[in-house]
Amino acid sequence: MLPAFLDLVIQSHDCEVTPRENLQGEFYVVQPGSSVATSLSQGETKLKHIALIHVKGGAFQCVPTPLWTTRPLMFGEVSLSDSGLLRTDTQAIWDHLTSKIDELILQGQEECRARKRELEKRGNGGAPAGGVSAPLKAVCPSAAADGSRG
Repeated sequence: MLPAFLDLVIQSHDCEVTPRENLQGEFYVVQPGSSVATSLSQGETKLKHIALIHVKGGAFQCVPTPLWTTRPLMFGEVSLSDSGLLRTDTQAIWDHLTSKIDELILQGQEECRARKRELEKRGNGGAPAGGVSAPLKAVCPSAAADGSRG
């Protein structure tokens, strides 16, 4: 259990840059994750983001900012048993797999072009306007001892 005087917890695990209130409603959690692909999985194919967190006075604003210049990860699955190819026809299997890989490379190249166009269109480093804002509780030195919020 985390102490009640916390307002915002930054946990580097999943890529969830939009703050969410915890189940008890006592603080917000941001899980920014990594700015690069860390595994070869379908979930890593999404556009990566960072979280810009602005703190001023008793409030914070979290602005998810897409990373338009990261290299995209393309992911595909091939089932040779569904391809109709003979498992002894190694050249046909090789050609089939090569074709699938070439398709993924073309998709990746198109994704790079689309990201470049989006970055140029935005012209502000890719940052979206707005974000998620929430009030922060004032934290007094006595808050940890007696659980009060100043």
